Amino acid sequence: MRWSIWCRVVDHFGDAGVCWRIARDLAQQLNQSAAPLSPVGARPKALQSALLPANVPTQQVTLVIDRVDILNRLVPSLDPQAGYCDGVHIVQWEDAQETADIVICAFGCRLPDSMLQTMQQQRPAPVWINLEHLSPQTWVEGCHLLPSPHQTTGLVEYFYFPGFSQRTGGLPREPGLLEKRDRFLADPTARADVLTRVGVPPALHGLPALMVFCYPDAPLEALLRAIHREPPTLILLCGDTRAIAEPGHDNATVFRLPFIAQAEFDALLWCCAAAFVRGEDSLVRAHWAGIPFIWQPYRQADHAHRDKLQAWLDLAWGPKPQDTLHAAAGAALHRALSHAWDQADASALEATWPQWWAHRAQLRQSALEYAAELATHPSLLEGLQSFVRDQLESRVVEGSNPASPC
Repeated sequence: MRWSIWCRVVDHFGDAGVCWRIARDLAQQLNQSAAPLSPVGARPKALQSALLPANVPTQQVTLVIDRVDILNRLVPSLDPQAGYCDGVHIVQWEDAQETADIVICAFGCRLPDSMLQTMQQQRPAPVWINLEHLSPQTWVEGCHLLPSPHQTTGLVEYFYFPGFSQRTGGLPREPGLLEKRDRFLADPTARADVLTRVGVPPALHGLPALMVFCYPDAPLEALLRAIHREPPTLILLCGDTRAIAEPGHDNATVFRLPFIAQAEFDALLWCCAAAFVRGEDSLVRAHWAGIPFIWQPYRQADHAHRDKLQAWLDLAWGPKPQDTLHAAAGAALHRALSHAWDQADASALEATWPQWWAHRAQLRQSALEYAAELATHPSLLEGLQSFVRDQLESRVVEGSNPASPC
């Protein structure tokens, strides 16, 4: 089966990063030695051979993207001239002439008319999925997997919502990710190796590290003022931020990181005691890191992002029946600091930070427990594969019209 993932980069690195994770992980799974993607039980032999060929070539996964240059920064090993990386066939949007059995449009991007015509002529028609943005809001559960017939072609597009509950499409998570994290944390040399690779001087390796990856309007100066009154802390500053006063923050030692490739980002999070992250992909990676972190959603003019933030706080840091008073106090501090950071409330941030930082051990335990809970859900890729199998199986078993809803 041929998978085609289409991505127009709007949110700079975030869109490209999410699509690359899906494409790379899918290619790696499809190209493993003859092992099937999942048990097929007593399914019809024709269906079994169609879904799970013994050896799937690398050309089975194509990523069509309009900004290969952005992808190249995230994946330095990518050679744009070669057209392939990690088993994924990479195609410039304007050069795409694709035929695929499964078509994924990321974040509502509109397919070219030529691609729609090709899909309309295919027999059977491809499984067409609109991969939506991640949201912790409960309304996505009611919209997940809803069909949407195309007005002119008759093709059916299915809305696929990543999410935090089992009634959504799951979160990106590579097989064995949490075990890889735990092996890293158990290795006494791993943290120093990563910090050395990104240029942190050895004299700073012993400090507890705080990653700060924020949008330019975040109250960064207020955070540094709060930190400088605490014991010495290493601030690993990511991304493009406005100028800040360096030095002069006493105990807050700021180290500006170079641009971090996607493959290094997880390990850097594992080096940290806590983090401030932004956007969707970093939110998910911080969860899998199992560290306490403050999330800054993508800004929206009408403050709609604050609904997302509150929904996430309710999920990850809402009251739980098993909470001790200490855990409940830490969760309340987490919610207060999250709102202060989002609203750029400098006074609230400076007042809350010392208590939040003092609770970080308890907050870390809560973060690890929530990561373990999320890991019991199917991953985003597992959910996509399961949905595709169900669609193809219904076509074989029921003999449905290829251009109608399955």
